[in-house]
Amino acid sequence: MSEDFNISEIEIRSFRGIKNYTHEFGNKSLVLCGPNGTGKSSITQAFEYLFTGQIASLKGIQGLKHDEALIHKGDSKENMLVKAKIDNKYIQRSFNEEFDPGELRDVWEDFKNGSFLLNRKKLLSFIESKPGERYNQITGLISYEKYDDIETKLRQASKDINDEFKILNRKNDERINKLTQYYNCEFDEIYDRINASLKNNGLNEIEESTDLKQYIEENRLSKPHKLLNQNIEEINEKYLKLLENYENITLIELKSANSLLSLLEESKEYILSENPEKCPVCQNIIKSEEIIGDLSPKIDKINEDLKLFKNWKRDCDNLIKSLSNLDYDIRDFNSENPKKFLDYDLNDLCDSLIALSNFNKKLSEMDKEILYSLNEDISSIKSEIQTNSEEINQNLDNILILKEIIENKKELEKIDSQYEVSKKSYELFKEIKKEELGNILNQIEDYTIEFYNFIHDGEDIKSPKMKIKGSTGLTLSMFFGDEESEPRSYSSEGHIDTLGLCLFLAFAKEFNKYKFIILDDIISTVDLDHKEQVINLLFEYFGDYKFIITTHNRLWFEQLSRLAEYYQRSKFQFIEITNWDKDLGPSMSLRIDEKKRIEKYIKDGDTFAAGNAIRRHLEYVLDKICKVNGIRLPIKKHYTVDDYYNPTKKFAENMFKGTDVEEYYKDVFEQLDLSLYKANLTSHNNDLNYDLNIKEIEKLRDAVYDLEIAFKCKNHKGNHVLRFDKNKRLGYCSQKKCKDFFIFNKKSKN
Repeated sequence: MSEDFNISEIEIRSFRGIKNYTHEFGNKSLVLCGPNGTGKSSITQAFEYLFTGQIASLKGIQGLKHDEALIHKGDSKENMLVKAKIDNKYIQRSFNEEFDPGELRDVWEDFKNGSFLLNRKKLLSFIESKPGERYNQITGLISYEKYDDIETKLRQASKDINDEFKILNRKNDERINKLTQYYNCEFDEIYDRINASLKNNGLNEIEESTDLKQYIEENRLSKPHKLLNQNIEEINEKYLKLLENYENITLIELKSANSLLSLLEESKEYILSENPEKCPVCQNIIKSEEIIGDLSPKIDKINEDLKLFKNWKRDCDNLIKSLSNLDYDIRDFNSENPKKFLDYDLNDLCDSLIALSNFNKKLSEMDKEILYSLNEDISSIKSEIQTNSEEINQNLDNILILKEIIENKKELEKIDSQYEVSKKSYELFKEIKKEELGNILNQIEDYTIEFYNFIHDGEDIKSPKMKIKGSTGLTLSMFFGDEESEPRSYSSEGHIDTLGLCLFLAFAKEFNKYKFIILDDIISTVDLDHKEQVINLLFEYFGDYKFIITTHNRLWFEQLSRLAEYYQRSKFQFIEITNWDKDLGPSMSLRIDEKKRIEKYIKDGDTFAAGNAIRRHLEYVLDKICKVNGIRLPIKKHYTVDDYYNPTKKFAENMFKGTDVEEYYKDVFEQLDLSLYKANLTSHNNDLNYDLNIKEIEKLRDAVYDLEIAFKCKNHKGNHVLRFDKNKRLGYCSQKKCKDFFIFNKKSKN
């Protein structure tokens, strides 16, 4: 259900590019044209600030303080004021008092999310954002009052974001504390302390503008390889001690000790169990007690020697493991430092120790110098490494922490500025389980498709579609012929801009209950033909809306005004910004109709101005004729009258040859041929143009107007051009809803 929204006045003081300005709307829509930098956006931003309390495009810019950027240069906060009169009620915002929407609270509630305003930045964000960001932006345009039953959950979503802010803020504080404790200073002295240390070590100082990531990469010293921290001397001592202990153990006897021990223990067990009188081998008489007495010491001695060897073998195995690890470190070091290659293979030493433990190698064959030599080489390498590397790397680690602090501060600002909206859409969408929001988006999609195809009728790029991805994502695609693809795959900037506009208008159609829309310079990349279709879309689908439209494009401004006449939209003000002054702000004047301007120049006797205006009008007429009828033009960025005229003339000769209107169109072009040179004379520096008089200019005007009449639908007051079909001998109005047509027949033989 729509509500009345009758804005009658806006007062702006000391705001952005405006010193003092009051505009009376008279309940009419406003179309404002002027060059960039003349205060157009200051007027639209005044409405944004009035309803939202901020200007979104100024938030999050490093080095820019939002509130200070709102104030007119040279003025103070106390002077700044934005005040509007709506439905005979007032709403205002300033720095002097707390904002209170008063009787216009319902309007403010509907507009406080900025859903009434579209500028190019917001337009592009609909298309170029990631699915999650697009979801938040687009669902942010929806009025949430009807979702009272999930209000609690929405608040919880906001709390979650706030908790995230606190966690990130705490982590940042921890990083700051780490730096301030290390350098024993306040945070604002960190740069000085780091730079002092860097300078002492021969490195360049850093500034706030320094690319810290690049600086770290360029100056990082590799941490010493772990091989260089190995205690080779200790390993060598263990190795030499192992060899020394080998000599202290009766290793030759131990070689067969296990077999002998087994034999003695079995003999002892046999004697104890059988108590024989004779030896079972030699059959000599034996005394069992004496033999047992002799065997026990021998068994004990062998066990003692085996225990010593077992301990030695354990130490040997541990040493082999250490040597294997050390060998791996040597190989790894060699791969990273080929210029400091260590030619050592400790696997050979390990094999020698294994052979020694198996009694397959002599002690004299063991290499006792290899580890000593390795230790000497490693010590030499370590002495070559810069002694201050640890301090440098510590400073670089601290710079990395500083970089993280700076990045996190930006992230904190971003989270804070988007606090209330970042998770609102997510929780809403999660609770309604896609269904309700899906229904809404289906309606928006239907409107978007209808609006987009209205602008791009008959083109291959069509039918934009929105799909919900997960619980908080929204993808956007379009059909290119039969292929569905991401919009930026094939679309021009003009297609992207119109798609973003259609999305915005679709939401406005469904949710903007006060029917008030601001379009701030949003179609700069759209070509002339599609610009006109945008206007037709606004008039045909949004005829009962209040608009504030700004543009720097003079031609679109003229198109708007001419089509407003056709649609009989008298509820529009067309105003031109003629100048801007720092103290006075923008200077404005009501638009003068092009034909009225021509008549004024003729009345004043100004041949130059009149000729130029007529030439501009002729270019407009010819451009329309060519586009509607598909007349081929030379490929150029900009077209002149000559580029349009000859192709149009040939088109008419071919179209009407042998018909009952052939002579009529021939006469139209003949009259224009006789006068066309005058347009060229008044548009260029030429001595002959001083000889032109107003009577000749009037003939030029009449010839141009006759051409316009010859190609215009007679059913309209506006400027809708006929589209001719030679086979059917019909001329159709380019306005689709118009059913009128022009018939031309074969010339009668009589």
